[in-house]
Amino acid sequence: MRNSVFRENDYIVIPEVYARYFIGIKKTTKKSKIFWSIYNSPSKKIIFNQHCYNTFEGYPLSKNETNTIYKEEKIIATMVVSEDSKQYLNYVFPGMKIFRVHNSIDPKFRKLDLLKLQLGIRTVNKS
Repeated sequence: MRNSVFRENDYIVIPEVYARYFIGIKKTTKKSKIFWSIYNSPSKKIIFNQHCYNTFEGYPLSKNETNTIYKEEKIIATMVVSEDSKQYLNYVFPGMKIFRVHNSIDPKFRKLDLLKLQLGIRTVNKS
């Protein structure tokens, strides 16, 4: 990370849980410093929102507080993992580019050879 250089043509995906660093919580932590060095780079940023109900975690509960990373010009899009998340974020941030991605597992990992699967049970003699 120290030697990484992010350029204008790079895309950086930011998990939604890191939004708390944008609103100023824990500005002096190592994670916060890393967040700001990435965020201030010239690269394009995409938020990967894997749990839409964490979107406002760490935000003040004031209806007058509208500062959010999702409205920033540096954020070009948001990815979500469910239709529910997409609908939620469309409601909260109308006009934001939101793309749904489908989580999947490579089919070669779906089949288990149960004959090779071993279960070890150890009994303990309490005498």
